[in-house]
Amino acid sequence: MTKISRCCKSDTIKRIIMLLLCWSTFTADAATYVSGLIATNTTWTKANSPYIVNGSLAVDSTVTLTIEPGVTVRVDSACLFYVDGRLIAEGTVTDSILFLPNNTANQTKYAWAGIKFRIKGKNDTSSIKYCRFERGYNAIMNEGTNLYVYNSVFRNNTTAINLWPSPPVNYHATISKCLLTQNENGVINGMTSNVPTVFTENELSYNNVGYSSQGGLAQALIANNSFNYNAGGVNLQGGTIPGMTGNTFKGNTGAGVYIVALSLSSPISGNLFIYNDRALVINNLDTGSITNNTLAYNNIGIEHSQNAFNFPNPSGIVIDSNCFTNNVSFNYKESSPIDFQVKNNWWGTASTQGIDSTIEDFYDNLSSGKIGYTPFLTASDGCMAVSPPPQGIPATPMVAGIQIYPSPNNGTFTLQIDNSNFKKAAVQVYDMMGRECYKASITAPKSQITLNQAKGTYILKLRLDQTVVTKQLIVE
Repeated sequence: MTKISRCCKSDTIKRIIMLLLCWSTFTADAATYVSGLIATNTTWTKANSPYIVNGSLAVDSTVTLTIEPGVTVRVDSACLFYVDGRLIAEGTVTDSILFLPNNTANQTKYAWAGIKFRIKGKNDTSSIKYCRFERGYNAIMNEGTNLYVYNSVFRNNTTAINLWPSPPVNYHATISKCLLTQNENGVINGMTSNVPTVFTENELSYNNVGYSSQGGLAQALIANNSFNYNAGGVNLQGGTIPGMTGNTFKGNTGAGVYIVALSLSSPISGNLFIYNDRALVINNLDTGSITNNTLAYNNIGIEHSQNAFNFPNPSGIVIDSNCFTNNVSFNYKESSPIDFQVKNNWWGTASTQGIDSTIEDFYDNLSSGKIGYTPFLTASDGCMAVSPPPQGIPATPMVAGIQIYPSPNNGTFTLQIDNSNFKKAAVQVYDMMGRECYKASITAPKSQITLNQAKGTYILKLRLDQTVVTKQLIVE
């Protein structure tokens, strides 16, 4: 084997660096600057890449902008990118399309506005495949066009994909096989029209909130996705909301799924909940079916609450054929005075005394309702196989010396940091739609946080040196 001297290696590296610098200079000189109205069908080619959007840009109605594989699009921070017609941005596995801020020094999550599909394009269908979006405010904002997004990556955006028609219109959106990671919000779905929306086979990880929705989305399909290590996995709010099937919720530091609704249009069934703080939180659900899920190694399996003025028919909520195993605090927690039955579940044991110890209800807290669980399953047949979390229980990430209390309360919390190296911390609080509602710097070991917000669940994010801690807050 021929040996290469350290000197030769150094010279080789220098030559490579010079080539890269020359290539960088060449590509900068070859940049194509675009702005204004695209009034005829247009193609952006790899040969003329990168394309620099240095003024507000709009694709006119009935017009198609096609972007070839390998193109890089950079957008100045003050520029808007509108699509009133059709955008076809289809890269390949080996040659993706990049959408980035033009200012590479700006590392914030809102370094450019993103692409807005406006309602003028409601009769068009746009397609995005093998693209990467980084550091946009709304990387994709869809106000009313048919949109297909496949095999794409969304990283470090304020909101990766925002489906929020204004005014409400009927359109179809499919998001499939995408990676959404390290965003403030993965997907915000504000569609109020009862039209199909498909969200399948995506991975959402390390976001504040993975997927959140408001309004009646009865026909939405949320299936076979992975929601891993977010502060909150899925948040569903509205009158009639969709169920979900075949998803995995893993290591979310708030709730895997958080529901505030009157009814489920389809079951929450066949999902796996592991290593979350709370696997499934249910508020004010009158009717719905929660069946055949595995909830293992969470802090709490299911937590239920109901407003006293809105007691449901006990038979309207069906929670059966689920597998509760090895949850740290409780398999089931009742946080309101309602009584109802949770039947035909496997509780990790066939002993009634053992089952009682995994349920928190009236017999543990007189302000809670009584939960009946008989008959119950006596074997774990049908449960998904689950391994203990790395390094054992507790399942969710914990950082010693950080407390936030009391929770729940009326909105005034005490944050206590018992850390000898503590000097300064940054605190942000988000609602379950991922909207920031509180922000402060903390310099004292014990500080007060006051949320002037409506009743509900919130997520606190604490940045302490290189450590990020998330906590769930409840305002009553």
